[in-house]
Amino acid sequence: ANMVVSSSKRGFLHRINALRNISLVYKLGLLALLLLAPLLYSVATHIIDGRAEIDHTRSEIRGVEYIVALRKLQSHIAQHRGMTNGLLNGNEKFRSKLVTKRKDIAADIVRVQEIHSRTGALLQMSEFWSEIQGGWNQLGMRAESMQATASFSKHTDLINEIIAAIGH
Repeated sequence: ANMVVSSSKRGFLHRINALRNISLVYKLGLLALLLLAPLLYSVATHIIDGRAEIDHTRSEIRGVEYIVALRKLQSHIAQHRGMTNGLLNGNEKFRSKLVTKRKDIAADIVRVQEIHSRTGALLQMSEFWSEIQGGWNQLGMRAESMQATASFSKHTDLINEIIAAIGH
């Protein structure tokens, strides 16, 4: 057992003696590397974490952009609901306003579609957007030929779908 210990001690001492033959500059460089390693690891970890945080923030910005566009669409559909209800209850002055409102909604849909094309899959909005588009396609042109209560109800259903998408 003593032979093994003395043998291992000699190996360690031999390694220390090997350092005596290295110049002071190399020894200081080796020491600097040993001291800088934890700092370099910390900096690298910080950079990686920072990049992940930036990616998360970009995703949040895309989500806000989507929400703003959906909120505008929701508002215009609510206005369309009120105007359609007024028209179906006999107020003809809403007929020309509905034409303009449908154009506003069409522009909103183009805007949301553009955002969806860029970020919909990332934000997992495809099913919501498909439901909203289908709901408007079914309602948009038929709303004026429906009963007032049915039209109001269908508009409200569509608005609720948009609210669900916003809450997603």
